[in-house]
Amino acid sequence: MMAFRERITGVLQGGCTQVWALGTWPFRKTFSVLEVIAEFILTKVKTTAQKLVVLALACLTILFMAVLLYAAFLHLYLPTAEIVRPVHFSFSVCPTGHGLCSFPSANITFWNQDGTRKEILGAGQYYRVVLDLDMPDTPTNRNLGMFQVMMQMYDRDGYISAESKRTAMPKYRSLVMRMLDVFVLSPFYFFELMEQKQLLDVELFSYFVDDYYHPSVGAKIEIQSHMIQFYSARLKFFANFSGLKYILYYWPMMSALGGILYNAMIITAFLLLAIYKKAETLRVISQTLELEAMQGGNQRRQDENMSEEVVEAEVSSSSRNDEDKESLDESKSNQTKSTDQDDADLDLYDLPIVQEPADFLQAEDEQNVDFVAELRHRRIN
Repeated sequence: MMAFRERITGVLQGGCTQVWALGTWPFRKTFSVLEVIAEFILTKVKTTAQKLVVLALACLTILFMAVLLYAAFLHLYLPTAEIVRPVHFSFSVCPTGHGLCSFPSANITFWNQDGTRKEILGAGQYYRVVLDLDMPDTPTNRNLGMFQVMMQMYDRDGYISAESKRTAMPKYRSLVMRMLDVFVLSPFYFFELMEQKQLLDVELFSYFVDDYYHPSVGAKIEIQSHMIQFYSARLKFFANFSGLKYILYYWPMMSALGGILYNAMIITAFLLLAIYKKAETLRVISQTLELEAMQGGNQRRQDENMSEEVVEAEVSSSSRNDEDKESLDESKSNQTKSTDQDDADLDLYDLPIVQEPADFLQAEDEQNVDFVAELRHRRIN
């Protein structure tokens, strides 16, 4: 039970979504077109001449769309005021070959232009249904008396949605009136500009409302008389308008002006909304681009500063290395000089072990003797 309920709920939600999408499709398309126009105005138009041209084109577009929307609304909301269908009766001929042995009947189907049945009556609309009979002024029709007309409306499945039976009879005219009529209108009758006939209107429905669940696609009409004579017959539907439909039908110019102005105001509001939305989007995009540019500039400056710091560090390190190298070289040179000096001193005091003359030893003092003895001792060791 729960699964069935969930399935029914899903089907209803899907149907409501489809109906909403279908109902709002014109508005969504209109808003998308206005967004394109707004983007073009905000991004492409630069000079004053271009702005004037675009403004004129926008006004013409708004006017065209307003007229189109009003025409679509009028077509969908206002049903046809008068519907006329010809009626072709058929009957069974008596075995004698003369007269009617069955009631004249006709089946009227409301066909579309492509050959399919179509509900031509507006749902919820009141109609006055009339059958027109062109009856010649014959002795048979004058003596016809009262007869009955029956009409049945049916839907696609053949279900009888409405039925009506009305009585009628030809209008009575006395012999004097007929003679006066012939005397006055005889030239017109002679040249066949007029005919001796009368139009009989039989009102079958005064306030007919088509069924919502069983919309009518056809009608059956039967004239319950074996003596009636007529040239042709027509079935007419007259819509009884009220409220807004009455104003739209009987005041077309004023209604059209008001409807077009109202649609133009709505479309203009949508256009301004689209322009504001697109401008807001472009503003956010420009701010984002500026922020990215600033961040890129800051990053470049940081990279430049880091590169400068790295160069300075490399220069300072190289200078320190040079200083260290110079100090090292200097220390090495000093060490070399001290070593050379020591070697020179050693070479200076490196005396050969020879036997000095006796007179030299006598000439030296005691200090020199000790120093020379120490040097000789180091040399030997």
